Order: sequence, then C-alpha cells, then structure tokens
Amino acid sequence: MTPRPIPIPYAYRLSYRITLSCIILYFCVGQKACSVTKFQAINNALLIPKAKEQLIELLSSKNNLIKELRFDPHIETILKFLLTEDLIHYQKSNDLIRLTENGKKFAQIIIDEKNLLTNEIVFLKEYSTLLKKELDLKIAFIEKQIMR
Repeated sequence: MTPRPIPIPYAYRLSYRITLSCIILYFCVGQKACSVTKFQAINNALLIPKAKEQLIELLSSKNNLIKELRFDPHIETILKFLLTEDLIHYQKSNDLIRLTENGKKFAQIIIDEKNLLTNEIVFLKEYSTLLKKELDLKIAFIEKQIMR
C-alpha cells in the first residue's frame, strides 16, 4: 500500500493564486495600473486574516500607518506566469501592472461563475472603491516617508 500524498494547501496552488491575482486587478485597478506594493497588500489581505483586518483598518482610518507588509516570495512566480499567458502587462519603468484584454476576459469568466472565489469577490466588491483610491494615496505617502 502506497502512502497517500500530502495535499497542497489552496493558498499555495498556482491555479488559485493566478485566478486570485486576476480578480484583484479586475476589481482594484480599473483602467489604470497597479503598483506591485499595492498588489502585495491586497493579496496578503485575501490570504491572511490578520492582514485583512489591518488593511480594513488602514482604509477606514485617517492613519497612514501600515503595521506590517509581507512581501510574498511567490508573487514573482505568479506575475511571470501571468505575463507569459498574456493576462497582465508589466510597465518596468515604474513597476506597475494591469490586466490585458485576455486578463479581463478571464477575470469576468471567474466572476460570472457563482461558485468560485466567493469570499474573495465579496471582499473586493465591498472595498473596491477604497482600494482604488485610498490605498493608492496611503501607499504613496508611506513610500515617500520611507524614501526620505
């Protein structure tokens, strides 16, 4: 009898992370591009409950303090895959990413399927306006403070 293989947690599955990335960019960027830092913050919020609480607190307060921002080492692999599959466009000069037409179509298919990523989609729909406007301003402020 062979031992049963150890399943990979969903958060480490490439298919989940690619789909999640497209959904994040679809709801939180709109027609503009997204900084990799903003993408990391939203991605972490959807994967780590503590990070979600901190992001909601940041968005709903006048405070510009991010207590912690974890840079996920898997993001680089995910972004490379998204680029290879022509789901995103990466602007190297200013480190911005945005969905291509193929990426938008893929995200729309996932959104239309009512059984996939329901919790993530509900969160992104609820906070999409704040994630588009407030988070950009707060991250820009924080980056200026760091670069001094």
